[in-house]
Amino acid sequence: MITEHSLSVGQEALWFLYCMRPDDCAFNGATPVLIPRRVDADRLGRALRLVAERHSMLRSTFASRPAGPIRLVADDRVPPLDVRASADVTEAGIAAIVEELAARPFDLEKDVPFRFTLTSTAAESVLVLTAHHIAMDVTAQMLLLRDLLQEYAALSRGDRAELPAAADYDEFVADEQALLAGPRRTRAEAYWRELCLPLPPDLTLRPGRTGPAPTASATERVSYGPEFSDRLDTAARSAGVTPFVYLFTIFQIQLYRETRQEDFLLGYTASTRLRPRSRNTVGYLVNTPPYRVRLDPDATFTEVLAGCGRQLGSALPHLNYPFALLPGLLRAPRSRDRAPLVQVLFNFLPGKPFDLSVEDAPVTPLPGCSPPGGYDLIVEAVQRRTESIVSIQYKTHLFDAGPVRAMASGLGVLFDRFSRAPESGILS
Repeated sequence: MITEHSLSVGQEALWFLYCMRPDDCAFNGATPVLIPRRVDADRLGRALRLVAERHSMLRSTFASRPAGPIRLVADDRVPPLDVRASADVTEAGIAAIVEELAARPFDLEKDVPFRFTLTSTAAESVLVLTAHHIAMDVTAQMLLLRDLLQEYAALSRGDRAELPAAADYDEFVADEQALLAGPRRTRAEAYWRELCLPLPPDLTLRPGRTGPAPTASATERVSYGPEFSDRLDTAARSAGVTPFVYLFTIFQIQLYRETRQEDFLLGYTASTRLRPRSRNTVGYLVNTPPYRVRLDPDATFTEVLAGCGRQLGSALPHLNYPFALLPGLLRAPRSRDRAPLVQVLFNFLPGKPFDLSVEDAPVTPLPGCSPPGGYDLIVEAVQRRTESIVSIQYKTHLFDAGPVRAMASGLGVLFDRFSRAPESGILS
């Protein structure tokens, strides 16, 4: 049986972009994990079927109708599992696999928006989850891998995994529709107008090259040792903010030092998983609200940090207002090659452990590939106890690898400076 379901506003926007460029891979993401065991492919396939029964998004395709796009859910669909006999599990080999998988388009009208790829040697395996952004966010990817590996481990014992209750994506869509039909919409739109209007100039970073605007992107990563996470927690706690607010403030200052623009919009990722049951929902439950950066050259780091905390706090009641509606609300210019309103996105993933194992062997998350969308830069800071990573995904026709790598390193340099002397000026 096939049932029809409504899309969220964010999904509708992604569907529109897909229809314009069905072969575009700008909204594909790939997440690999290393399992220090040879995985039984047949058992993994059975586990995948159980996970697909749990999450309807894994059994979904998409279609256009006269009244608008819809999601079609089939009872018996299962995402494909591509099994490769052997793999190069070196860092370079895994990176090549991830790049290859992320560069393969999805046919959202015929195929589910998820693919699983298992590559193994005699002693270890790499499992890669590739998905289109219309059906997932970072949290959803980790949820799927958790559910799949727990079901795999349970099947080895002849059992079923005990997983927490998960709401279907339809509940999120219904909540969003209620927001847009009620007074919360009016309050949210008034807030975003006051914050963003008049629109500041686009953020202009120094390009490495110019030319046509292809969709190719690349990623540069810089890692920091285990002391970085402890120092970040200590500095943020001392300032009375979260580690996200602390690093986000430093990144704003870094962009100002690069461009000398005192007024611009910057994007950041915010989860819309507000109900307890939605924390285990697989789907697109993330928003990318704009942040208005207004910097005084004579300000201290402490002053900018306090202002960042205030603005993020004032935005909290309005984060569920779909970002896809903001360009129209604010009458922002649109382009086929650039994201509307903001060109740079900041994402912070806190130091929550990836506590999974297969047959008592710990599973290790590996660097993956996030959907680049239309952003010029996506900066992602991952805080881990053993190693923190700053990665910057960038458009290759705009930037060279060297300056991007220097920017990733520069974030750590500024953190070191301001954590030691928070009352220093932002240009000191």
